[in-house]
Amino acid sequence: MLQAALFWLCWLLSRPLMWTLRHRSTPESLPEGLGIGAGQPVCYVLAQRSWLDVFALQRICRAHGLPVPQRIGMALPEADRATFLYLPALLKPGRDIDALENLFAQAQARDGYDVQLVPVSLFWGRQPDKETSLFRVLFADSIGAGRVHKLLIALFNGRNLLAHFSTSVSLRGFMGETPRPRRALRKLARVFNIHFLRMRTATLGPSLIRRSVLIEGLLRTPPVRHAIEEEIAATQKSAGKVRKRARRIAEEIAANYSTTTLSVLERLMTPVFHRIFRGIDVHGLERVRQYAQTHEIVFTASHRSHLDYLLISYVLYQAGIVPPHIAAGVNLNFWPIGGLLRRGGAFYIRRSFKGDALYTALFRAYVDMLIARGYSISFYPE
Repeated sequence: MLQAALFWLCWLLSRPLMWTLRHRSTPESLPEGLGIGAGQPVCYVLAQRSWLDVFALQRICRAHGLPVPQRIGMALPEADRATFLYLPALLKPGRDIDALENLFAQAQARDGYDVQLVPVSLFWGRQPDKETSLFRVLFADSIGAGRVHKLLIALFNGRNLLAHFSTSVSLRGFMGETPRPRRALRKLARVFNIHFLRMRTATLGPSLIRRSVLIEGLLRTPPVRHAIEEEIAATQKSAGKVRKRARRIAEEIAANYSTTTLSVLERLMTPVFHRIFRGIDVHGLERVRQYAQTHEIVFTASHRSHLDYLLISYVLYQAGIVPPHIAAGVNLNFWPIGGLLRRGGAFYIRRSFKGDALYTALFRAYVDMLIARGYSISFYPE
């Protein structure tokens, strides 16, 4: 009873924040794209416990004509009464799992009864986990944030909320594969946990590291150290001079990826792209989103102008997919464009580096590092 009273009190206090909420939802074909049959009960599954996430989900569902989730206690959802479920309730043993096991058993016992489970990923601010960043500690979205931390996240990122609705899962179909409720719950928890982790990586990208740390790591890789030693032996230059040259090459190549820059560029380019590219249709984004959850992607696109690669990154960002690191010609590395593109994910490549073993080793090590850390990459073959 007290828990319910607190919920409704928080709901009332959150109204000003919800009125100012600005969100973007994927897929675009809501509610048709979720595969929910007419008149079927719906239960939304959220990745973490958060009343603010529930309040935001209610607003988003109303905006798209989706069933609005409600607190229904220990009752089963019905066609006119959707509800929600937190993933931690499935993961942790205890009172929650016992109650859910009882509900699943009731659902299984009712002839013809089924519930559509819809995973929903909410990203406040779309700020990936940036290591050693004070902003991340205070305001960036974070799994497992406490109530005060979550309130700060919502206050500072409430106008940049991304909601991704995934295709619904039939509870009866899932239970048919694993008839014992407790075992089915555990299996369902594993499936949803992997799904949310993959969706987070596809949307926010891997953890970012400081550029200086990245460059130090490149210089310490065995192939680069071997190339440095070979150049010292071949040129008879001092080790300090060769290492200094290796550092200059690494600094010339490496991107300085910044999500803040991407956010600013999106706002600046939106009116331009809407005017210039109004007649362009985009296909295959859902397939890209699926691949981004399980693979590192290499985009190999052709282009006629420098706006083309900006457009690809813009379209991906708008669709809730982390933009790729872009291989750019070193001729673009001039002030002020070079630094801006570098912060947007561009890494620079010379038109020719035949015979320069040190440059080759550093560039290969950098691309290997991007792939190993899970970043997508964009190359333009021509």
